[in-house]
Amino acid sequence: MSPTFNELGFAKEYMSRFVGGSADAWFDYEKLNRARRIVNPETSEKLREGIESFYIISVDVARIGCQTVATVLKVFPNNSDGYKINLVNVYVLGKTVEEKVFDR
Repeated sequence: MSPTFNELGFAKEYMSRFVGGSADAWFDYEKLNRARRIVNPETSEKLREGIESFYIISVDVARIGCQTVATVLKVFPNNSDGYKINLVNVYVLGKTVEEKVFDR
């Protein structure tokens, strides 16, 4: 109820919400966000004869009230450079538990 309370500032600092980019930013966040699409997502294993590859699944486990995200990476071993890694899918698994209001 304070007259100095700033809802956007609170959302950024205490709720980890992205509320927009700075006018002085080096990139346009909205333009970048529109381009964040996986063109040919893989929803099942796709192996090609003669090409060695394997998958890695990485999971960012959410805290209470947040979303868990799983990313699927396809790895191609390369003798000279190590590995080539492609992001082939992203799954947002929803909220971990419902937010609850506790009586004081």
